[in-house]
Amino acid sequence: MKSLEELGIQIIYSDRIKEDGVYIPKVNLIVINSNLEDVDAKNALLHELGHYLNKHFETRLSAPALHIKNEAEADRYWIECRVKEFLSYYDYPPEEIDVNRFLTVYKIKPRYYDMAEELFRYYLTT
Repeated sequence: MKSLEELGIQIIYSDRIKEDGVYIPKVNLIVINSNLEDVDAKNALLHELGHYLNKHFETRLSAPALHIKNEAEADRYWIECRVKEFLSYYDYPPEEIDVNRFLTVYKIKPRYYDMAEELFRYYLTT
C-alpha cells in the first residue's frame, strides 16, 4: 500500500476538534484529536483513512443512511488493519484467537466483537 504522503493525504493533529478524527475530502486532509493516546490516535487515523480509501464524500444534504454506511465501512477498514497487525505478531497462524483480548489491546469497543471475529475467521482460513 502507498504511504499517506504518496496518496497526497496531509495529517494534522489538533486539540480544537471534538471528534477523534475528521476526514476533509476536498483538501485530502485528516485531522486527528491531539488529546488522544497513541492507540486511540492510530485507530482514529485508520478510520479516517478508511473514508479516503472508500471515496466517502458527504455533504449536509446527504441522506443519514449514507452516513451510517460510510461509518460502517470506515470502521471495518480500521478494524481489519488492526486484525492484520495483531496476526503479524505470530510466527504461525494461531489455532484460536481471544477476540476480547484483541479488543482490549487495541482499545476497541465491545460492539465490534462480531466484526473482529469475522475478520479473524477470514484471515485465519484464507
